Amino acid sequence: MKVTDQAKEYIQQAMQDKQVSTLRFYGINGCCGVNLGVALQ
Repeated sequence: MKVTDQAKEYIQQAMQDKQVSTLRFYGINGCCGVNLGVALQ
């Protein structure tokens, strides 16, 4: 996965705003296979 500098800054700011330290990636079963989910935790 490629993350741009702009996306990294956005994620870091969101994590700071929500006061979380974990970015969780997980799979979600869908009609066309597994999709990627992301959550701030």
